[in-house]
Amino acid sequence: MYDNYVFDLYGTLIDVSTNEHKEELWTKMAELINFHKGECNPLSLKKQYFDTCEALLKRSSNTGKVLYPEIKMEKVFTKLVEFNCGTKLTPSQSILILQFFRILATDYIKLYNGADRLLTMLKNFGKKIYLLSNAQRGFTIGEMDMLGITKYFDGIILSSDVGCIKPDKRIYEALISTYNIDGKKTLFIGNDWFSDIYGAGQYGFDTVYFHSNISPEVKGELNTTYKIADGDYNKLIDVIAGTIKSKDNNPDFEGNIYF
Repeated sequence: MYDNYVFDLYGTLIDVSTNEHKEELWTKMAELINFHKGECNPLSLKKQYFDTCEALLKRSSNTGKVLYPEIKMEKVFTKLVEFNCGTKLTPSQSILILQFFRILATDYIKLYNGADRLLTMLKNFGKKIYLLSNAQRGFTIGEMDMLGITKYFDGIILSSDVGCIKPDKRIYEALISTYNIDGKKTLFIGNDWFSDIYGAGQYGFDTVYFHSNISPEVKGELNTTYKIADGDYNKLIDVIAGTIKSKDNNPDFEGNIYF
């Protein structure tokens, strides 16, 4: 049935909780900047951060070319350091500060129980596995490496590379054109009814909607091929295992395909 399996990341394979508003985060970020001869306090730095994010996103939106814009977050910290310290960061320095920020903002990060089993199953059956995520390359690949899942993917498209987020057509087109994907032979798995399921549906992908603990509320029509509404990862594995058995024209297969 399917040759390609495209996954969302956060909320689908990775369970993560972050908080960019907690006091400790901004205390440590202010200490870091002041260590480099800056003169800012946590509250002012926090305001600068969110104002800068908003300004950069607005600038992207004003071009009229991108409906759902994305920015590279390392540029935000480049601007913050330059404003507070008068120092221009190198690209590698701004990435390190972004990663430090992400670590401080993260309460926990882990794979969903069964995610590695699911990816191993697909890989062992020779399926192509792709990632399409609203995420920042500056820290996302590191988190994937840390959790041991980067090796499974035949291709990765991140919103920070494309300059837009799902469901913007450009990020889906980047996936299709970069990896020559046939939508009719592709199954998309995601936890967001709008950016994942609606977005992928526009390009003829069949979809699996997986309602996880961090899924946004469904506020519109949910047109999906398969649906797991209770966050049961074993059901997600069963659904995808069923598509493999159908593809192999062996509906009576009774072996252990979970490896």
